[in-house]
Amino acid sequence: CAGGCSTVRAIRCPVSRSPSTNTRTLGGTRSRADGVFDLVVNGGGVLTVGYQKPGFLPAQRQVDAPWREYAWTEDVVLVGLDPAVTTIASDQPGFQIARGSTATDADGTRRPTLLFQPGTFTGMILPDGEFQELAQLSVRATEYSVGENGRLAMPAELPPNTGYTYAVELSADEAIAAGARRVEFSQPVIHYLENFLGFPVGGIVPTGYYDRDLAAWVPSDNGLVVQILSTDGGVAALDVDGFGEPAIPETLDELGIAPEELAALAALYAPGQSLWRVPITHFTPWDCNWPYGPPPDAVPPPDPEGDDDDDDDDDDDDEEEDEDEEDDNTCEEGSIVECESQVLREVLPLHGTSFELHYGSDRVPGRGNLRARKLRVSSSTVPASVEEIRVEARVAGRIYRSSFDPAPNLQVDVPWDGRDAYGRVIQGSQPVTLRVSYVYTPLYYSPAEFLQSFSRFPNTGGVVLQANRVGQKIEISRVSSSAAGTLALPMGNLDFRPLGLGGWTLSHQHLYDPVVARCILVMAAGRAPIGSHAFW
Repeated sequence: CAGGCSTVRAIRCPVSRSPSTNTRTLGGTRSRADGVFDLVVNGGGVLTVGYQKPGFLPAQRQVDAPWREYAWTEDVVLVGLDPAVTTIASDQPGFQIARGSTATDADGTRRPTLLFQPGTFTGMILPDGEFQELAQLSVRATEYSVGENGRLAMPAELPPNTGYTYAVELSADEAIAAGARRVEFSQPVIHYLENFLGFPVGGIVPTGYYDRDLAAWVPSDNGLVVQILSTDGGVAALDVDGFGEPAIPETLDELGIAPEELAALAALYAPGQSLWRVPITHFTPWDCNWPYGPPPDAVPPPDPEGDDDDDDDDDDDDEEEDEDEEDDNTCEEGSIVECESQVLREVLPLHGTSFELHYGSDRVPGRGNLRARKLRVSSSTVPASVEEIRVEARVAGRIYRSSFDPAPNLQVDVPWDGRDAYGRVIQGSQPVTLRVSYVYTPLYYSPAEFLQSFSRFPNTGGVVLQANRVGQKIEISRVSSSAAGTLALPMGNLDFRPLGLGGWTLSHQHLYDPVVARCILVMAAGRAPIGSHAFW
């Protein structure tokens, strides 16, 4: 492939087709029985991978596909359409109501409700961009964010500064059957949802939708947290500012809340119920997410090969020597052991010739320390709010994950068995990427005062909200890579046994390791660099 190739792999997705969003260029593939798929693409950029299966909602994930490397997407769970369906007619004189199924998990119970205002016209945008009017819609509201798999089921990754809260697919069967891009309305449809996380009444509901064509989240106008104070006379009295008083007619008019909407609320909900009220302009995946962040004492992990200011006397942190130090390995007089690198070498003359046979213990698989790294993952002090330390190493398409209880000056072994993602033995050095993460319980913050607050950072000194999803965590990570120069050395080595001399080599015949840009000189002194550029 021009520019280098990458193999993109993914795991634990139901058997599905996984095309790129630009399928005419990059094509697609199907997952195997174990959920893993393989797709070879031009490397050197970020790709959007789509997942689809009949009867399930599609999902997209972005993956960085570096040159001549493997890349894994995160686990994906595809969600089936909600079985509850409501027929909505276009341009009707009265309010129409569509409701999805009730969802219950550790965070609470909620049920999406859509109010279609009188005189709402509906239509869909077809794949070629043409608008087609619809006489009626078969409406479904399918929540993504339910239970333990909710995060894996999201239609796409969320922006980094918005906390996972609530996501729902609003769809029409007619549009799905036509392959339409989305359903649009002549005026907003009002989405109500129980305030199952207890956000303050009168507060903003940051709202956005996912555009599958753009592969991006798009902010929309904010919603509002309201509360039903009473339903006297079959009309709901709403608190819209958190002061516990019914909103006056002028305020309701400014919010676009008509008397018919108040009557519908009185029929649907009991007094005391607080709700999110969100205007919906079209049907796509919609998301209501508040800004979040780590606790105040949060810090990132340390440099895995660096020094702490207060750890100057800890010589064990730097067990891996840099390239210059490795090249300076010397043998004591009368010895064939490199004292610094602990490499055993042997030299045997070939009688009757000017050549020699050379052996080095770093040129055979038994040299295990070239396929393992000991790295530090915590400093001399660890914030009290750190709940877990996670370590992930990626080398030759293999992923090694481990987690540890927080502790100061923690060092871990990062292993590699010398094989690639398909179990094949790999020859030569391989780039390694290490991610060390401090795991925290995040805090929700009050949204910034914008017309569209979705995915915006909160105001400086924003109020911490007493709400959260059960089990929600936030990671602050440090990523180091030998390819990027932020890790000193790759992993692995050249195995000389395939040359046919049992691991021995003939003098004056040298090899080149392109990953570390080194010529392996077959001489007693071992390796020597010949340049900084890898020739492929």
